[in-house]
Amino acid sequence: MAKLANMRTVRIGELKNNLSRYLRVVRCGTRLVVMDRDTPVAELGPITPSGKAAPAAREDLVRRGLLIPALRPSMTLGEVGPPVHCRGDALAALRADRDAG
Repeated sequence: MAKLANMRTVRIGELKNNLSRYLRVVRCGTRLVVMDRDTPVAELGPITPSGKAAPAAREDLVRRGLLIPALRPSMTLGEVGPPVHCRGDALAALRADRDAG
């Protein structure tokens, strides 16, 4: 693993093959940058006590280009709509739901 901005990096295949090992590393406080070839695509790190990343940490990730903010806020459950109920072919129901929207 190489260093990238004081973080350890790991390629996707290596992470996939040794996920438990890398989760132990993260659990001990190390942040990992997941690389797809030479491009950082994700960051894994320990959860903060509040369960959410601190705003300063988020802004730091945005500034460094490691996090791309959403163009719009996430949808609420009310905006998603009711669940689709189907009897029979779930794929056909999914296609019908997508065509209706």
